[in-house]
Amino acid sequence: MGLTYSNGELDVTSSSIVKSMGGWLGITESILPTVVFVATFQLSSNIWLSITIAGCLSLAALIRQLIVKSALTQAIVGALSIALTIWLTLRSNNASDYFLPGLLTNAAFLTVTLTSMLLRWPLVGVFVGFLIGEGFGWRKKPSHFKRFMAATGIYSGLFLVKLAVEMPLYLSHNLAALGAAKLILGVPFYAITLWLIWLVIKPLIRRVS
Repeated sequence: MGLTYSNGELDVTSSSIVKSMGGWLGITESILPTVVFVATFQLSSNIWLSITIAGCLSLAALIRQLIVKSALTQAIVGALSIALTIWLTLRSNNASDYFLPGLLTNAAFLTVTLTSMLLRWPLVGVFVGFLIGEGFGWRKKPSHFKRFMAATGIYSGLFLVKLAVEMPLYLSHNLAALGAAKLILGVPFYAITLWLIWLVIKPLIRRVS
């Protein structure tokens, strides 16, 4: 999530946010296929050409990450995601379906975060609790529990806003606007969300440390 924990202290910095997204190269690799796909389709109206170029860029990034990180599980998930994106887009011959896997992923994360709140096991609390070595002790502290619930609510809002903005554009097949929305609600919105979460949980972390 972009949180760093060292010397008994949890912190969020611009560098930790960038690092959580794979560094500037990783950010570029995540953005470039979408930009190229939308631009190529707008210029050529050729869905095969567009998805081929975007798919090759995604595959090249995946191979680089596998070589550098040797993260086999992450590579498998990435390969499946690329394959699903290509299959859905070509199956329907609808350029907007290039964004469907992302919408489904956002819906899944929204469901998980909201469910964790309904079950009173807020996801941010579970993650941060183990990160700082507190385990589930925060659940016995009302102030901690409330703040972790609020932080998880903010995290849920990230996916809710993405769906609220992108889904109508997807349904209306507004490819250019959908591509722009995906980029704006990607790295910049993620960074803002993470910073808001940090502001909510920061007082608790300082006390624990």
